[in-house]
Amino acid sequence: MARVGANLLIRNLAEQPLHLRATQFAMESLVDSDFTETDWRVQVLDDASTCLATKTYLAELGRTDPERIKVSTSEEQLGIARGRNAANRWFAKEWQPDYVVELHTDHVFPSYWLRPLLEAMEANPRLGIVSPMLLTGRPMGWSSECVALNYAGEYGEARAAVEAAAARHRSNRAVRPGLTHPALKRWRMLQELGGYAEDMPGLQNFEDTEEAYRAMQLGWEVRISPGSVVWHWYAFSRTRATPDHHADYILNRNYCKEKHGSGFERWCEELGRDMDAVYSREEARA
Repeated sequence: MARVGANLLIRNLAEQPLHLRATQFAMESLVDSDFTETDWRVQVLDDASTCLATKTYLAELGRTDPERIKVSTSEEQLGIARGRNAANRWFAKEWQPDYVVELHTDHVFPSYWLRPLLEAMEANPRLGIVSPMLLTGRPMGWSSECVALNYAGEYGEARAAVEAAAARHRSNRAVRPGLTHPALKRWRMLQELGGYAEDMPGLQNFEDTEEAYRAMQLGWEVRISPGSVVWHWYAFSRTRATPDHHADYILNRNYCKEKHGSGFERWCEELGRDMDAVYSREEARA
C-alpha cells in the first residue's frame, strides 16, 4: 500500500468567510475519497490566518484523527514556497512517505481521483510529478469545464456536482506533459530537489513551475493524467495569500526568467503555461 502524505497550506482571512467554507469542503472531500485507501497522513499548516473561526476549526480537525492529521501554525506568513517546504520537513522527520500531494483549500475532490495518479507513478519510475485534469469554478480556456459551486450552500450538493462533472471528463488517454494542482510528487524526487526555491521575492506564483523545471533538468518527467479530474477554484487560494498577488506574479515571473533564461519560457509554453499569455490574463484581472 502506497504511503501518501497530503500537504495542505491554509491562509484564511477574517474579511472573507468563504475561505473557511472552502477549507471545509476541501478537507471533507479529501477524506471522503480514494485518498484514504492509501496509508495516508495530512500535514496542515495554518499560514498566519486572520480568521478566528478557522483556528477553532483547525483545533477540532486535529482532534478528529490525531495520528494521521497533524495541524501546525505559523504566526508569520511564510508564503507558498516556505510553507510547503515546512510541511514537507515534518514528513521527512516524522513519517517517510512514498508520495506527497500538495493541496489548496479551493479544491473539491470526487470519490475517485488519486488512483490514476498513483498508477501513472507506478508505471514510470522516472515520473516525478503527475497532476489531474481540472474543472474550474469560472471559465478558463485550458480547463475541462466550468462548474459553479455554492460555498454558502450544502457540501453534499457541491460534491455531487463535482462527482458528476468528473465522471464526464475522465478518459483513458495517455498521460501528457503538463502541470496543475493538486500535484502528486514522488518523495525521492523532492529529496533530490530540496523542495521549492525559498529565495523567490514574491510569496506566491511560479514556485511550482520553477520546481518542476528543475526536476525536468534532473531527468524527471512532469505529466498530467486525463484519468484523474479535480475541481479547483482557480486563483481563489492565491488572492487570499497577499494584498497584491499580481505584484507577486510579476516578481516571481522575472525571478524565473533571470534564473533559468529562455529555456524556462520555452518549457512553460510546452506545458501550456505560456508566460506572456498567462501574464495577460493576470493583468486583465488586476
